[in-house]
Amino acid sequence: MTTPIPAHPSLEFDRKQARKLLTQIQAGDAAAIARLCRSHPRYRNSTTVDTGQIILADTQLILAREYGFPSWPRWKAFVEISALNTAQRIEQFLRAACGGSVTHAANLLRIDASFTAHDLCAAAAAGDVTSVRRLVAAGTVNLDQGPLGTTPLVYACQSRLLVTDAARRDSIVECARLLLAAGADPNRGFMRSPGDAPETVQTAIYGAAGIANHPHLTRLLIDAGARPTDSETVYHTAEFADTTCLALILPHAGQHDIHYCLA
Repeated sequence: MTTPIPAHPSLEFDRKQARKLLTQIQAGDAAAIARLCRSHPRYRNSTTVDTGQIILADTQLILAREYGFPSWPRWKAFVEISALNTAQRIEQFLRAACGGSVTHAANLLRIDASFTAHDLCAAAAAGDVTSVRRLVAAGTVNLDQGPLGTTPLVYACQSRLLVTDAARRDSIVECARLLLAAGADPNRGFMRSPGDAPETVQTAIYGAAGIANHPHLTRLLIDAGARPTDSETVYHTAEFADTTCLALILPHAGQHDIHYCLA
């Protein structure tokens, strides 16, 4: 049985329903136990159920699966994200994709990725090539913007989806290429907090080589003039077993960075 998703779903209402269902199951209500056996994977097709073993997490799972979601956390994420407006989705996505929570970033895209059509930074970080092609004409490729106060190219290169989402990886690289072709500065970055040391700036090349370890993206940035002199890029790129990116950046790194890395 699939329950239609309300126009304005409420987690508070669903939590109350889950507690009510738990009470019914523990009381031996036949209809409630039938829902358990129909929707809970652990009890599917069971002929007997020890109702004393059922807990709130079980009935929350039943509600989620009746809505068509595999788990309560997935349903919870859907409800919370559905309540956000476009600007909120863009802000949360950019923070999450660039080091906050890649799971949250993926959830935002999974539930409704249309917000990337409205923002160049979000489009670049998500690999929305069509929107990047359209939005790059606005000429904001070197404007510091978004919640991290940096450029679209940096959002693209710092996007953890380059690491976790194989389906979007090539598209994000293509977005970076389009931004570079439009004149994006390859040496821009941002600071995670005001008190950080200047050499810990989160640059585009650090994202490409030191986080994603992506040779093609690293080569695009190097060819465009990116220089890995931030004391982070060389250090973290050297941590990967695949040294392709390290070989690309070492000829352009400062001696201090190389010596620090080797030490």
